[in-house]
Amino acid sequence: MMEGVLWGILIPYCALLLWIIQAYRHNRRLSNDLAMEALPLDETDSVSVVVAMRNESSNIETLLDCLARQTLSPRYWELCLVDDHSTDGSKTIAENWARRHPGLSVKVLTLPASMHGKKAAITYGIQHSRHPFICCTDADCRPSARWLELMTKHRKKNKLAFIGGLVRLHPANRLVERLQSLEMIALTGTGAALLQRRIPGMCNGANLAFEQAAFWQVGGYEGNEHIPTGDDEFLLQKIARLPGKPVGFLSHPEAVVYTHPCHDWYGWIEQRKRWISKWKYHQSGMHKLLGAYIGLLYLAWLAATAALILNGYGIVHFAAQCAVKFSFEFVFLYALSKPHRQAVRLLDVLLLFLVYPFYAAYFVWVGSRTSSYTWKDRRVKV
Repeated sequence: MMEGVLWGILIPYCALLLWIIQAYRHNRRLSNDLAMEALPLDETDSVSVVVAMRNESSNIETLLDCLARQTLSPRYWELCLVDDHSTDGSKTIAENWARRHPGLSVKVLTLPASMHGKKAAITYGIQHSRHPFICCTDADCRPSARWLELMTKHRKKNKLAFIGGLVRLHPANRLVERLQSLEMIALTGTGAALLQRRIPGMCNGANLAFEQAAFWQVGGYEGNEHIPTGDDEFLLQKIARLPGKPVGFLSHPEAVVYTHPCHDWYGWIEQRKRWISKWKYHQSGMHKLLGAYIGLLYLAWLAATAALILNGYGIVHFAAQCAVKFSFEFVFLYALSKPHRQAVRLLDVLLLFLVYPFYAAYFVWVGSRTSSYTWKDRRVKV
């Protein structure tokens, strides 16, 4: 009986992975075609890059150097860098860098004392921006050289109000880093597939863009400004509900934004606590349905494992189910990573396959109980 239940949950899951692969590949083909087009730009295509910064003295110059290498002409973009009360000299480093690059339009702003947090910083940056299109990344990230060019082309050609983009973890050498990288591949691939079908699912604040007019039309972060995270997905869902404001995804490898993985298990746990803390605030039916389905899959998997140990589950069925699930997940991760020449190790996928049901169950439990976490040397309540 239980064997049949798990098969009934597992088969649609495998079909879902194939659907994601197909949608992602379609988006990749469209992205590649877009990159080869010569689209003339004008002032209405200009971009304001808005970045919130807090205690990033070791990273901010790297981000600024990446922005200085953008292929989009400096006449079409500006940077609004908003310091969220850093205590490590990040603002001074950014100001000195800006003085050394007078050919670029760089504003280094300070968030007023009465305001704090990423959402407040982004809103403040947009208020001081002068272009109709907003691109956002994080202060510890490294955008590819064609990032702004391709984001601008994608918006212009498809008349998109919101664009999600790929985020990759690099370098990922240690085991804890490689496992995070696999998880990021799965999350961004799923988000890309949903957005390709115009479904407002997942996106990442390290690589996204939107129309400034659409941001103000939905009231910015109004309604969720009290939630420390969700500057990405909550905004996506609000803009996607606007009539005549399509959303999309850009998966070209030259528009990827790179960021560092957490270097230890504690950092990984704290980051995931931050991520999972926003799920209870989601109003999106897609989030709830997808989350409930994946949760049901892993709950059934843990129940089957326990039943197997207690001799209440057929070992042949369990072995076959393990083989099917692992095979589809490996193909899924390989297909999403191959276009970007990102290595996927068989043993890493196997380890993730073994531990992820327990990992998912743990973070569902933690997410329901977490009232605060530490991020950027600040204790945050949720």
